[in-house]
Amino acid sequence: MATKAERLTAFDAATGDEKWRWNGDGPAYGSPVVGVFEQIPHLITFSQNSVFAVHAKTGQLLWLMPYKTSYEQNSVTPLLLANGTLILFRHRLPASRL
Repeated sequence: MATKAERLTAFDAATGDEKWRWNGDGPAYGSPVVGVFEQIPHLITFSQNSVFAVHAKTGQLLWLMPYKTSYEQNSVTPLLLANGTLILFRHRLPASRL
């Protein structure tokens, strides 16, 4: 869930209690994906001006990369392939592969 005060918030599915939150530069309009890299669960998603990963269980920032579009937002969902390749898309620009 993203708001102006809390950019990304995780809730306990059973209780609805907040588990963690991560504050960033602004929300995006896509869904996060989860992948495990070196035995660490990464929740990967976009913010307004970047793509980033947080630890899926704790919300600790793992990495962040600037990712600007010609608009004031990112409106896509990252694509995570079974082999661990992460593909990122931008409007009218080539896709990025990590």
